Amino acid sequence: MDRTDLKMTKLIPSTSLRRLIYLLCLVSAVLALAFAVLCILLYSLRWDRFAAFTFIPAWIWLSIGLTSAILIGFFHRAVALAVLSLWAVFTFLYVEEASSLTRAAVDNFATPAVDASVRKLTVVSLNCLGGQIASAKETALYNPDIVLLQETPSVLVDLQKLADEIFANQGHVLLGADTTILSRFPIEKIPVNNSTNWVHARIKLPSGTYARVISLRLKPPVIDTDLLSAECWRVHFEDRVQRRQSIQAIRDQLEEVPLDEPLIVGGDFNVPANDGCLSPLRNRMIDVFSIAGRGWGNTVLNDVPLFRIDQIWTSNGFGCDSVRAFRSENSDHRLVVCNLRY
Repeated sequence: MDRTDLKMTKLIPSTSLRRLIYLLCLVSAVLALAFAVLCILLYSLRWDRFAAFTFIPAWIWLSIGLTSAILIGFFHRAVALAVLSLWAVFTFLYVEEASSLTRAAVDNFATPAVDASVRKLTVVSLNCLGGQIASAKETALYNPDIVLLQETPSVLVDLQKLADEIFANQGHVLLGADTTILSRFPIEKIPVNNSTNWVHARIKLPSGTYARVISLRLKPPVIDTDLLSAECWRVHFEDRVQRRQSIQAIRDQLEEVPLDEPLIVGGDFNVPANDGCLSPLRNRMIDVFSIAGRGWGNTVLNDVPLFRIDQIWTSNGFGCDSVRAFRSENSDHRLVVCNLRY
């Protein structure tokens, strides 16, 4: 028994009451340890049946876990340290905000070396809130080379005008039903198999090589967070299964892309980047924010960004210097700005 335990004992006159409080503390400690292990397990395996749980941002569970560790610390420091250790592991593995905020802080103290021989490519993605051209125009502020739009403006003339404004009268446009690609470089349209949720382009880069680019917007997410309701768990499970099918359709088409053509897939995924439904992409691609994200990367809602559902993924052939989310003025999503090298 440590000093804290002795102090608490002196304050409790009744032996039975003391035993009751000790039992409650023991149960609380066991539950806190079990909950930390459960979070690590579920976020590791991403089972479809537990999609309702892992849909919730990891940092929310972390805040609950840290609070429990602090409370346990008033009664038993050793157990509190064990709980904190488990949550430290959880933070390192699954709380991406901790990593991206750390990178941003490090950038303030260290200036990376610049290699003038490396080719740069800036990709900007934005959901335009029901097709507002004013939203699309905001992408010009970040000097992009490729723009991925979702809930896209549908008037081709307006989009071509915008592309010419961004790319000095040399803009190229690929307009889909709900998504669009604007490019500084020539675009070749690639037919999409049985879907209106994404457009696929082959773009010739200044180096003479080609890259495949997809702008997508998947079905809206399930918002239900009532974890005490069986219906919540059911709808999240069914939604996860349907999303796997959509992602697999994209993955199947990417199988046809030669390995020497790098890939960029970006847009409004309507699920967090670590969601289990995105596993088909991970065989060949990576969510670049996970390795180069800076700052608070969540994108919705614009004023209160809790979820990072707007993402950019790339394959081998591209390196990434940074990915950031910036507040928009005319959308309910934040912009994603990705600085690539090739």
